[in-house]
Amino acid sequence: MNQERLVTEDRHSGTTLYTEANQYLREVFILQLQERFSKEAREQGSAFLPVVEADLNRVFALRFDSIFANDNAVRIDNWMLEFTNYLSMEPDILKS
Repeated sequence: MNQERLVTEDRHSGTTLYTEANQYLREVFILQLQERFSKEAREQGSAFLPVVEADLNRVFALRFDSIFANDNAVRIDNWMLEFTNYLSMEPDILKS
């Protein structure tokens, strides 16, 4: 919703350059959104919780360019990941 609103507001602001649009975004649009949607917290303190029983190596990932072939395998450099368990989408790792 806000992205649609941003485009409309940007048109009404008369900006024609990226620099003007970025300035409008920082100085007007974001401030209006914060004013409209910000609320005071009901309680003091942090709402963050510690990570319990999670393998963060499986949660966070790196992005690589790869090729997904018709044989259900992904090739990344010299590595081939073959997806044999379609329910879990966990690959069998094979090195070529």
